[in-house]
Parts: sequence; C-alpha cells; structure tokens
Amino acid sequence: MTRELSLQPRLALLASLVPQGAVLADVGTDHGYIPVCLRQRGVIDRAIASDIGREPLEHARQAGVRLALENEAHDGSRTPELMRHIRADFPTLPIIATGGPNDETVAETIDAGANAISYTPPSTKKLFESIMNGYRSPDY
Repeated sequence: MTRELSLQPRLALLASLVPQGAVLADVGTDHGYIPVCLRQRGVIDRAIASDIGREPLEHARQAGVRLALENEAHDGSRTPELMRHIRADFPTLPIIATGGPNDETVAETIDAGANAISYTPPSTKKLFESIMNGYRSPDY
C-alpha cells in the first residue's frame, strides 16, 4: 500500500484550490507532490505535469500523472511552448505556470495560454551581484 503524501502548508494551500474532478496542469511540478497527492485523495483523475528535472517527472508518472511533452524535461525557455501544447488539448483549463527569469518570458508565457504566473524572485545574491560588481570596478 502506498503511503499518502502529506503536503507542506504552502503546497496544501495550492492543492486546496483544486476543485473535485478538475484536470490539473502543474507546470514546474518540482517533486510532483501536488498532482500525486490529489490523485491519491481522489480529487483529480487527470493531471499534466512538467519540470526541468527527470526525478519529479518519474515520481509523477509512477502515480499515474500524464506528463506534458511526454518523456521530455524542459528548461524555462520552453514554458511558452508547453503552454501552447496544454492549451491546445485543454482550452478551458486554468493554468498556473512559472514564467521565467524576466518580464519578456513572463509575458510570452501568459500570451501562450497561462492564466496566472507563480513567480520566484531572484536570490539576494543575484540582486546584489551587479551592485557589488559596480563597487568592485576599478572605474568606481
């Protein structure tokens, strides 16, 4: 017997928003916890999952989740392509996706069919990198 997943509070909140019988598109599924948990609980029958890592996709596949762009991991640059692929098969499906590293990729992802974007801000290191490089410059 497979042990039912217990979700961390942030993921549990997202999972609670999925209505009974919905089709779930989890773009950037990470470990595949949301689609796997919702399948285990009988909330959803179908899910589409994608991620840049192969391990999360394999975890989701073992739980019976259909993978978008079957057998392909994708990097963030292909998220708009993935949105078009999902939107073609599921025209009314609400999709939350990662939008990529900048405003242009976020806009392209929305234009391709995502209804909302989950945004991961840059790290403090990344934010201060150019500032610190400026201070370290011999021209400063």
